Amino acid sequence: MPHDSYFAVGIIAFILSLVLYIIYYVMRDVIYFFLIHYFGFINLFISKEKQQNILNELNNIKYYKNLIVTGKNYFYHRVIVFMINKHFFGDGIKISDEVKTYISASAVQLTFRIRGFYIEHIQLIRVFPKAVWSQMAQHDVKGLTTEGGVMWLS
Repeated sequence: MPHDSYFAVGIIAFILSLVLYIIYYVMRDVIYFFLIHYFGFINLFISKEKQQNILNELNNIKYYKNLIVTGKNYFYHRVIVFMINKHFFGDGIKISDEVKTYISASAVQLTFRIRGFYIEHIQLIRVFPKAVWSQMAQHDVKGLTTEGGVMWLS
């Protein structure tokens, strides 16, 4: 009889863990945004020096410069969340923090006044130095997205 109760507890623990993992996976952008924006835990994810570099790059973007202070704050935090949650890969190009910032800011700008701004489908961003041949499109492309959650940019 005690083995049955251990088994039941194990099953419940497994199901609870699975549910929490699914919630985290689906809601991780929201979780990061609240941790960063509302609770100020940005230092857990990005160093002070990197934060300053990101702000310097954002100040070169006209859209960002034209925002009011609260808008700049939201925009900055959304850029951070995007950078944390996406993997950047340079294919023939070195991916600097500057490149990551501009790509992230472009994505945030497209979704800025939208509540559900998370681009969950995209997990990997591959950056190329020039247009690349797409087997799917049968011609050179400067950008595309795949069903597998990969974005190509050049």
